[in-house]
Amino acid sequence: MSRPVYETPQDREAQEDVIYSYARAVRLIPVRMPRLSVFDYEMHDGNRVQQVVEVKDRKKPFAALTRDGAYAISARKLRDLRAIARERHCTAWLVIRTPEGIHAAPIPCSGTKWERRIGGRTDRGDPQDIELMEFVPAKQFRRIAP
Repeated sequence: MSRPVYETPQDREAQEDVIYSYARAVRLIPVRMPRLSVFDYEMHDGNRVQQVVEVKDRKKPFAALTRDGAYAISARKLRDLRAIARERHCTAWLVIRTPEGIHAAPIPCSGTKWERRIGGRTDRGDPQDIELMEFVPAKQFRRIAP
């Protein structure tokens, strides 16, 4: 059974705003991945890929997104992001825009023992949204842009 695609053109535009702010802060060049890719952007230094990045644009404040001390994201998404980063010999990052600004967290490719449990969003009524989640500790994030 194929999965519905929820990402809209407006979502992609918002992600683009986020990544260009992030790119200025880290002084790298963003390259958008095709729709339905495992991650959203590669970040280049002009010579090679330095980062693979998953971008989230959220309306809730950072404190609300991490109210239990961590940000929940699909464990499968992080597994795939880590694998691609290892394959490309670069780093993996999760970048989130909240009303307070842009927050970035490095995603270690090995040795990480972050909490995992079943969870996910329920607002769409899609049972496939419930899956194994991984919880990126709030302390991993640093605010890098307003």
